[in-house]
Amino acid sequence: VVQSSATSNASGQASFAGLSGGEYRVRESSAPLGYAPTSKTFEFMVDDYETREFTWQAINYSTRLLVDKFEPVATNVSSDVADKLVGQHPGAVKTAGGVAGLFDVRVPLADAVFDLFDDADQLVTQITTDGSGQGFTQVKLDATRTYKLVETSAPKGYIKKSNPLFVRIGDHALRSGFNGTVRIDVPNTPRKGKVTISKMAAGNGKPLAGAKFELSGPGGFKKSATTDKAGLASFDGLDFDTDYQLKEVSAPKGFKTDDSVRTIRV
Repeated sequence: VVQSSATSNASGQASFAGLSGGEYRVRESSAPLGYAPTSKTFEFMVDDYETREFTWQAINYSTRLLVDKFEPVATNVSSDVADKLVGQHPGAVKTAGGVAGLFDVRVPLADAVFDLFDDADQLVTQITTDGSGQGFTQVKLDATRTYKLVETSAPKGYIKKSNPLFVRIGDHALRSGFNGTVRIDVPNTPRKGKVTISKMAAGNGKPLAGAKFELSGPGGFKKSATTDKAGLASFDGLDFDTDYQLKEVSAPKGFKTDDSVRTIRV
């Protein structure tokens, strides 16, 4: 039962006076705008025959959202495996995993853009991730309101997250060790393209099997594929907004190899 309430003044102090004997508990019911309420409850006992003064310090942390944008490589792997994967994936980093003693490997993604809306669907701020894949809010957030995070632009070569994320800071404030920052992990899937080649005989358009093609690209990328009985050969897992060079390595028996090199942009 709430017996009394008080609001802190300009000095950050609030007081309760004239309490009769008994056991009391004090908790913060709401924090100033931009701060999270403390989860601690303060208890004390008042004796009718003894005058005493009790003092507590209630610490409020400023509230902010941290968006962490990354491409996941591996989750909960050993330290040795994580180190190996970091070496195999440019830009990858090793972080603590969800299981003690294990690690995650991820590639931080810069230039992801998010809009943050309040529960009245009003735009509050925009967040852009930096080179570490992280972006912070720079405005005061109300711990009692529910915010909606929408990715409006994905990093180059990645698929934008289609569904919004919702967060209420006050829900996190009750957790042990809360420091005012709510972290939202947003993994991204790379956008990959596919190139399919159709090989046909000149004149009658008959599909030709056995034609071998080679596709090369940036960073030493090189793959080969041979047409099937339908005259088709495919290359998948290709990066978007990237130029590749295609050439025919060998033609089917009885046909001449096409020596031209074609540039394909995925």
